[in-house]
Amino acid sequence: MTATPDLEQAIEVLNNDGVIITVTDTIPGLSCLANNANAIQKIIEIKQRPDDKGLILTAGQLPLLEGYCQSISAPQRQRILSTSKPTTWLVKARVSINPHLTGSYDTIAIRLSSHPLIAALTDALQQPLVTTSANLHAQASVSELDQISDQVVNQVDWVLDGPAGTGSASVIKRLDNNQTIRT
Repeated sequence: MTATPDLEQAIEVLNNDGVIITVTDTIPGLSCLANNANAIQKIIEIKQRPDDKGLILTAGQLPLLEGYCQSISAPQRQRILSTSKPTTWLVKARVSINPHLTGSYDTIAIRLSSHPLIAALTDALQQPLVTTSANLHAQASVSELDQISDQVVNQVDWVLDGPAGTGSASVIKRLDNNQTIRT
């Protein structure tokens, strides 16, 4: 994907402790850099989300996500790469990562994304993004950018529009045993 002024602005915002709303392969999400503790805290505050819930990391390339995980075997890597439907995988987390990413769990939620904006952002930044639905905690998620409440929109630093995703949340599975947690 060619860098556009909007994409370049989103990259600048993300590189400066920012939080953006962007379309993803599923539903619109609040996003920030996965290694930015200040921005992660801002997402938690915007969503009014409990600290123990954990967050999802997404990227267009699996190696960007693997740095947050304990080892992923070759068969597990193949399982992730061969999944055609947006799937969030729960993987044993490295102990050294920001505890807000895992919440009260010992796993990290990762999703390999084929969405062109997510791929372009994470390729340019060379790190994954935190992503979580762009709604307040315990409220229904939205499927389109224009459905996001003003309360959420007014607290972010940039809104990056693009091709809509599936309009529904991803499947969630455990990578170690392929158990489905959410369909």
